[in-house]
Amino acid sequence: RKHICKLLSHFEYKGHLCMVFQPLEMNLRKLLKTYGREVGITLTAIRMYARQMFHGLLHMQKCSVLHGDIKLDNILYESNAPGAEPKLIDFGYAGVCPPGGKLVGLCGTPDYAAPEILTWYSADKGRKVQGSPYDHAVDMWSLGVVLYILLCGFPPFYGDDDAQMFGLISEGTYAFPVDIDGYKTTWKNVTEQPIELIRSLLCVDPANRLSAPGVLSNEWLKAKTARTPRAWVGKMRERSASGVWRK
Repeated sequence: RKHICKLLSHFEYKGHLCMVFQPLEMNLRKLLKTYGREVGITLTAIRMYARQMFHGLLHMQKCSVLHGDIKLDNILYESNAPGAEPKLIDFGYAGVCPPGGKLVGLCGTPDYAAPEILTWYSADKGRKVQGSPYDHAVDMWSLGVVLYILLCGFPPFYGDDDAQMFGLISEGTYAFPVDIDGYKTTWKNVTEQPIELIRSLLCVDPANRLSAPGVLSNEWLKAKTARTPRAWVGKMRERSASGVWRK
């Protein structure tokens, strides 16, 4: 639970419930933009970030809480100091999902959304959609997207518009390109172990998607050593224009 943002207090003001959380610094997106582009992110650091985030997610699952909107922007750090630990924040889309339970409805951010979340989406706002119920596996998919970005600096699914991107997500179509439009990516320096871990998380069938305990028992994630630090080449690609789905 140390990787979950701590609620310090709450009070009512003019009919509103106000909550006071612990103070936190930059989010993971800003951290990667600040240090990943110039200094470089080591595989040791990436492994540590991932391990901490999956521990936080496992604690949430034990508490029957489904986050529903895990992304770089919702992972913050206590400070900018070395060794600061990440905290999951923003439970605006969260829901209670006990073992064997399911949730329904649209939630999250398009770039990080699992295929089963997209079944609730319709470009026609006036059309009622009956999608597929989902469970904690949607959070595993989202952290798979986060891990992919940590290793290369750009998202696994990226289209000219949302329709194209949603099609790629629904089909589970992505790659680990060593070259994009003339610049060399970092994938040629990444071993097969983390790539296989990502594949087990970005699995279209939620029943076959790796669980949090399964991830934490992964040999690559448990390893202590890493290869030579490697800086990203090129810029992080931004999110799609649609941003977050609003309630």
